[in-house]
Amino acid sequence: MIENFDKASDREMSHLMYAYGIRDVGNPELHQKFEAKIAEMGDRLDYQSLFNVVYYMLFRGITDKALWEKIVHATVEQDDVLPLIFYRPFKISEMYLKSHFPDWDLSDYHDKFWHAEFYFDANTLDDNYVLDKEYNNFKAFLTGHCLVYPGIFHVKHNLFCLHYVFEEFKIAINFHLQNLTKSDDSMPSEMQKLPAKMMKLDGWEVYDLSEKEFKSWNYDDRVANIKNWLKAAKQRQVEKGIVPEHEPVYV
Repeated sequence: MIENFDKASDREMSHLMYAYGIRDVGNPELHQKFEAKIAEMGDRLDYQSLFNVVYYMLFRGITDKALWEKIVHATVEQDDVLPLIFYRPFKISEMYLKSHFPDWDLSDYHDKFWHAEFYFDANTLDDNYVLDKEYNNFKAFLTGHCLVYPGIFHVKHNLFCLHYVFEEFKIAINFHLQNLTKSDDSMPSEMQKLPAKMMKLDGWEVYDLSEKEFKSWNYDDRVANIKNWLKAAKQRQVEKGIVPEHEPVYV
């Protein structure tokens, strides 16, 4: 890959970044070259290439403002409004940038995708959640064996679907089915882990649990691991001031 690195076009390079980023593969040298390439080509990319590069930067958790300024500038300079099909990573990046750079005026950036935002509906992307019995089986395990009662499949910011949600604590579990995870290890991809990363910026605690890992535990471990994670997550929310340390007493 590195030997032929400079032969790729901007569009091809953006596809490579997306492919390596979503799988969380590639050595540090390759990712250093990817970031250097963003610095070189970032402000001349079209929407398709920006779509790939923005996702790559989100997957990698890149906080280099100079690189993001390239992306924002390239987006603002596009002649057309953002097509609906490319909307999601741009909106996520706005949320990400506001968290890391709260004083940055992103109004021009946002203006490029206001039209797509009007028509985008995250619920239409998540119809599969109600179709697989394993989701219902896991909900039954939570209620029947862990004695906790989450809401299910809540969409946040019209971007992210949280699977099993304890709204009052800002805690959720995302349960990643084996047939939807990476084929090589049955673990969630960076795309599937992105909601947890982004919602953490909004004060949430989200557990990315794969079906493979869950089913590798015996029954006692399943109950203990889930209960212990929920207890620890709630304590973290107390420490962050998200929830009170003691439940209110009503007379």
